[in-house]
Amino acid sequence: MKGTSLDISKVTVERTLTELVKTGYIAKVGAGPATAYVKV
Repeated sequence: MKGTSLDISKVTVERTLTELVKTGYIAKVGAGPATAYVKV
């Protein structure tokens, strides 16, 4: 989404993704710029 402007802060997105990983709804794959999230 590089170059796309959204009305959601980076911190909010990071918190939400972390919570979804903790609850088991999604899984984090990879690290750094290659990080992806998949539904489990």
